Amino acid sequence: MDTVSRTPIPPIPRKYPEYATRRGPSWGIIFLVLLLLVALGAAGYFYWQTREVKKTDTGTPSAETADLLEELNAILVLPTDEQPTIATVNDIEKLEGQPFFAKAKVGDKVIIYSKNQKVILYDPEVKKIVEVGSINLDNPIE
Repeated sequence: MDTVSRTPIPPIPRKYPEYATRRGPSWGIIFLVLLLLVALGAAGYFYWQTREVKKTDTGTPSAETADLLEELNAILVLPTDEQPTIATVNDIEKLEGQPFFAKAKVGDKVIIYSKNQKVILYDPEVKKIVEVGSINLDNPIE
């Protein structure tokens, strides 16, 4: 038998994949990182806003609200079993056509006692009640 000397064949050099040899930033990765930073920033902002609202909203009436209710209680007996909702009239045009707000003016206060079904329109400048009415929140108008 012939003895043939077999020499090992050197391995064929593998070409690296194209992405491994590419130089420079990958725009997809940069976009994802920026998107992640924006999402984290937005989450942090809304978390901070929620904390601020919780700090300021204690559920107790403010000094201005307490003073208003004290002024009103000197004129009219107010319900004591609930905390009213108080709004300020800012735009008369939106209230046109509603008889309750016929004498209302900008700056008047609307005090709503939903449980007792009472609503009061109060002018804090002259310290007089302008209108008193009743409301029915069980049957909303469609």
